[in-house]
Amino acid sequence: MITSANEQMQNPLPALFFIDDWKIDCHKNLAFNGEREVRLEPKSMMILQYLASQPGTVVTRDTLFTLFWPNQIVTDDALNRVMSNLRRLFNDNSSQPQFIVTIRKVGYKIVAPIKVITTPSPTDAALNTVTHSMSPSTRQDNPRQMRLSGNRIKRYSLVIMLVLALIGLLLVTGAFQLSLSDETHTTEFRRITYDKAANLMPDMSDDGTMILYVSQLEKGQNQLMLRALDNTYATNIGASDMRYFYPSFSNNNHQIAVISKQKQTGEIRLSQISLDQITPKKSLKLGSMSHGLDWHPHHETLVYTQRHIEQNNHGIYLWQPELDKQSLITASITGVDDRFPVFSPDGQHIAFIRRLAPTEHAVFITDLQGNTQQVSAFESEIYSVDWFDADHLLISTREGIVKYDTKGNGLLWQSAQRFSAYYDLRYHQETGLLLFNQKSIQYEGHLVDLTASDLSHSLTASQSSDTEMSISPNGQSFVFVSDRTGQKRLWHRSGNKINPVARTEFDDIYDLNWSPDSMQVVAVIKHNQSYGLMHYALASQTVTVHWQLSSPIHFIGWNSNQTLLFSQLTERPFKRSWQLKQLTLTGSRVVDISNFDMYQARLVDNSQDIVFMNASKRGLWRWNWDEPPEKVLNSSQLSLDRNWDISAEAVWGVNLEGHMFRLDINSGETYIAQQGDTFSHQFRPQKRIYGLAATKPSHVRSDLWFLHRGFSREPTPKPVSIVIADRR
Repeated sequence: MITSANEQMQNPLPALFFIDDWKIDCHKNLAFNGEREVRLEPKSMMILQYLASQPGTVVTRDTLFTLFWPNQIVTDDALNRVMSNLRRLFNDNSSQPQFIVTIRKVGYKIVAPIKVITTPSPTDAALNTVTHSMSPSTRQDNPRQMRLSGNRIKRYSLVIMLVLALIGLLLVTGAFQLSLSDETHTTEFRRITYDKAANLMPDMSDDGTMILYVSQLEKGQNQLMLRALDNTYATNIGASDMRYFYPSFSNNNHQIAVISKQKQTGEIRLSQISLDQITPKKSLKLGSMSHGLDWHPHHETLVYTQRHIEQNNHGIYLWQPELDKQSLITASITGVDDRFPVFSPDGQHIAFIRRLAPTEHAVFITDLQGNTQQVSAFESEIYSVDWFDADHLLISTREGIVKYDTKGNGLLWQSAQRFSAYYDLRYHQETGLLLFNQKSIQYEGHLVDLTASDLSHSLTASQSSDTEMSISPNGQSFVFVSDRTGQKRLWHRSGNKINPVARTEFDDIYDLNWSPDSMQVVAVIKHNQSYGLMHYALASQTVTVHWQLSSPIHFIGWNSNQTLLFSQLTERPFKRSWQLKQLTLTGSRVVDISNFDMYQARLVDNSQDIVFMNASKRGLWRWNWDEPPEKVLNSSQLSLDRNWDISAEAVWGVNLEGHMFRLDINSGETYIAQQGDTFSHQFRPQKRIYGLAATKPSHVRSDLWFLHRGFSREPTPKPVSIVIADRR
């Protein structure tokens, strides 16, 4: 049986019920299993409650969108994320579900047993209220408080029943309305760009009348756009031979600052531009691309980022144009990358995102003398940060937008139910408007045929995101990571058969790599802040995880069919380095191999040599395990992270602009494919004989939105579990 939106809400919604061994309390948004207590997001709880009201019945996706996102523009990701959260709660396997079955392209069905708990009577509720309001320590130390007389209980019960009756009478007469929703604020979303371009990096003028942003067109075209908010259309104020990044208004709204890159020469500048005549006022030549830019709220001072002198990681810099003075704010710490700085409203502090690894990001703040402190915990992704006021920050994560104070206490401010991610946050205090970029990218796995042209061929295609891919050495099959079922998991394709690999649902999966015999796959996983090496054996269809605690790891390659090489982060004062390790699959024995710092490393084809990059990211080194490593010629000129692979003759990869590159190991000559498809540099590519496997953005949508929140009554804070590991 399938329910549609026309049959909605026919069954009563259970407020308290068991699903298998889990007790669900819908009023409190809590789920209990033994001593474990988990708080659910309101949307997840409402959908679980609705599904539980119709056990064994298929509820269509259309029904859920109609009921829980009425008159809203949302993508499939909103529902996929809810279902993924529910499966994660129950530790349910979507390929062999015990709780919720997915009916592909139709909907969902509860298959676990449901037992509704009868709502207690008012008298029972009164007794429960009195008893459970006491902590265990209170009951033990003060036994007299537990001995309520029968008369007192009757009085409490009578008062509660009278109050409930009065509320019911007022509801019937319409004297007031009782909101059954736990939402304590009104939320209004307003889309402000509608064109086909990807609109990015917005900023709002101090008086709230104008916005400034970058419009990314097809084939790499890039425009600097200025728009008065009372107008429908924006004006391109940029030059045709430039690409623009991170525009920012001055405090008097008469000037802007922007990072520009000349298309022909590649020269990068930080420029001040007068809005009166749209002409450059002053500019500063930069040695590398800046990741972020902001204007001081009271002075003619700009904050931006640049690579440190001794490493390719970025630090936070200040530029005072009138004095022509530049100064480094954050100390140079090997392996630490600081990006996306933004001034506080009083101009006394700068917030920024610190990155230790591709899956380790946290928000820090610093004063103008460089005294730095950590605000948020390290997590896989932080999309953006801005100041709410001088004492609070808005931080965009996978969970939504979290409001932090500068001491590290966080409350969920806006969930990720409407949009899966909020990018480029810009909060305007006077109007209470939050300007942000709602960006959605779908990826496909592609293979570039290096013998014919630079054009690529799609190996995966879906309405979801297929990211990292690895082709077996015998060329007969490949594996990739996809969120087709609502959560990241490993998929395997052989011939025309594509199947998900059971028990491989994790928060993050990366560094996929085949064994030499093409019968095993290893990948790095991250789940609940812990890292491990996941081993998948094709013959037995078994998955084993070798957990390596909470420090991030990178997989390097197979030393043999039974031994693996990987590196793991080690942290010391003013230095982050990566220890080379070897894991033996039989017995899960791990040993340290060398003392070289190996942030990223690859094994050379048909050779025992290893090519690696240390945490400073300044070029590549080749090591034969016996003699001292040798620098790979001209490799320091490349911007490298995870975006490269190695063959016997060359280094292959994807640069920051998305173009494929080839660095000849012997001559040091570099070839960059300016024509053809562009790929993502965030994911690890793979060189295979005559081809290069890489991840291509197949569908990019990016529009600017306003979010306005107004409280309808005094809000009840929703706590966010924050565990801060000090990694300064």
